[in-house]
Amino acid sequence: MTEVDVTLMTLPILLFIWAVDAYVFLVALRWVVRAMPAARGRVWARGVVELADRLPNALRARYPEVPAWLPWLATMLGLLVLRYVLVHSVLLPRSVS
Repeated sequence: MTEVDVTLMTLPILLFIWAVDAYVFLVALRWVVRAMPAARGRVWARGVVELADRLPNALRARYPEVPAWLPWLATMLGLLVLRYVLVHSVLLPRSVS
């Protein structure tokens, strides 16, 4: 486990990384819920789907001519690359002393 010095400058970045992780988990939960017919009609399942679909739907609204899978790919790859860059270029170099 890597120790990270949390300062007032790194705390917002760390919170943003956790938000990206939470969204990726929410998307994974959305894919599981959509595969389970018994859970599709429940209120919490619809809430999970609506929350997870916001970013790809915003991309689809901006570029309506693209295939349906492309906004999902762009969203997930963009968030994972952003998380990688923030972790490896902002948090980790400061913790190595």
